[in-house]
Amino acid sequence: MAAEQELPIADQNAETLRRTVAKLTEINRALMSRVEHSLDMQGNAYQLFQTAILLDQKVRERTRELEHALQAVEQSNLELRAAKVEAERANVSKTKFLADASHDLLQPLNAARLLVAALQETARSGNSQTILSRIDHALGNVEDLLNTLLEMSKLDSGHVSATIQPVRLAPLMEALREELVPITAPKGLAFTLMPCALTVQSDPHLLRRLLQNFLSNACRYTAAGRVLFGVRRRGPMAELQVHDTGVGIPAEKLDEIFEEFRRLEPPQGGAPKGYGLGLSIVKRISRLLGYQVKVASTPGRGSCFSVLVPIADMAARGPASVRPRPAPAGAVDNIRVLVVDNDRTVLDAMTRLLEAWRCRTIAVASRAELQAHPTDNRPDILLVDYHLDDGDLGTALIADIRRRWGADIPAAIITADRSPEAHAATQLLPAVSLLLKPIKPARLRALVASVRR
Repeated sequence: MAAEQELPIADQNAETLRRTVAKLTEINRALMSRVEHSLDMQGNAYQLFQTAILLDQKVRERTRELEHALQAVEQSNLELRAAKVEAERANVSKTKFLADASHDLLQPLNAARLLVAALQETARSGNSQTILSRIDHALGNVEDLLNTLLEMSKLDSGHVSATIQPVRLAPLMEALREELVPITAPKGLAFTLMPCALTVQSDPHLLRRLLQNFLSNACRYTAAGRVLFGVRRRGPMAELQVHDTGVGIPAEKLDEIFEEFRRLEPPQGGAPKGYGLGLSIVKRISRLLGYQVKVASTPGRGSCFSVLVPIADMAARGPASVRPRPAPAGAVDNIRVLVVDNDRTVLDAMTRLLEAWRCRTIAVASRAELQAHPTDNRPDILLVDYHLDDGDLGTALIADIRRRWGADIPAAIITADRSPEAHAATQLLPAVSLLLKPIKPARLRALVASVRR
């Protein structure tokens, strides 16, 4: 019975052992699973670590590349700024050179035109008058070219600024008509002006120059027919139009005509006239004012040039700012004229012309000469150069002469200096006109004759 009781204990031990082995096996499997998972995790972490290192290297490389690119851009910007400064300096230098050259060239040109005018007063034969007229015309062309080149240079260099104000179109258009009729009449061209009561917002001087170039271009390339100058309202804008019945412009050349020294062949194959600069000035002025210029043309039938200008508000409308008409020429004999110019050639030419008109002329080259030749007869008019010797200015001399006589004697500043400073200086004294060299004899005679009215 003792043996029978021991068997269950053995069985129990075996069962316990089997359970223990099973449990150990499960634990071992769990441990192995954990170990394998841990190894996998370590492997992924290592791969991630390697990937992170590679990404960091690439980021550093791209950063270096971007830094190099940024340095290159900064260097390029520095070079561009330096180039811009150099270009602006060159532009200023070019403008100054042209201004100085124009001033120096206009002095002898002024003397030449005055001498030609003096000779025309004394020439008797028709042949001599014809030759002198041709000389004067040629000198006038030289003057126009110099003034045009100087104007282009100022526009390019930014030395011209726009003063926007209300401008009534009717007086401006009428003044342009009066300028154009002497050109169209000899060619047998009909000139039609369509009256307009609108007031626009613009710079009066620049708008006038733009329209002058439109009109002169129309006359130059129209051999027969007419030129029409009018305005159409386009909502808040006024479209100023110049139509002609000239040669017209081929479509492929519409862009070229606004380039410098570009000219179309004139009608009947004649020699080209002008210098091909008028429309290039139009382009510069319209760009400065922010205006749109339009061209419509048909070869053989004519062209229409137009510009869109803002219409002024009713409240802003004021008097027109247009160039005053020159006074009509009249008798100038025995008028006492004091002429002061430090250029002896100009002084001599001016004296000859005034004496040909039978004026009583006193001519001196400086303040010192004037003081050395006192006169008891008060001058009727003063014609004084702006830039005299030793920094003396004509405006100061005019003021001193007036103080001496105790009266605002009519006077004119005569100069080749087209700077705003010179123009502003003449506005500081009453009854002082500004005459730009080369002087047009007709305008000079009208000014001298005006003292009798």
